[in-house]
Amino acid sequence: MKMPVWVTSCQETSCPGNVCPGKCLSGKHLSRKVRKTVKKKINGTLKQLKGYYTEQILRLKPHVYTIVTQYEVLTAKKEELQANEVMIHIDFSENWTVKTLSAVQSAHFDVSLEQISLHTGLA
Repeated sequence: MKMPVWVTSCQETSCPGNVCPGKCLSGKHLSRKVRKTVKKKINGTLKQLKGYYTEQILRLKPHVYTIVTQYEVLTAKKEELQANEVMIHIDFSENWTVKTLSAVQSAHFDVSLEQISLHTGLA
């Protein structure tokens, strides 16, 4: 049996040949490690795939607990607010990919795209 899974791996990339994204110093090409997540199909028996699925669900369980607990606490705190109080909710989102005009070239030469972190707030 085959099952599609998302796999994250660490790869080392550098500027190929004379194509460079502008980060070379004194003619030397820089190399760096980047994380890439790709969808792959894994083969296995039904028992192995069930085991993999169970492992992934167990890894997800603490995240779901955190989400549910945070929602309950946030809802309770909103209901307790006084007329002269305000609640500020700040969210942190990490590793958003930035796409630029050179995205086609970057994808073609396997150079990782820049990543940013977002901090959004709501009052």
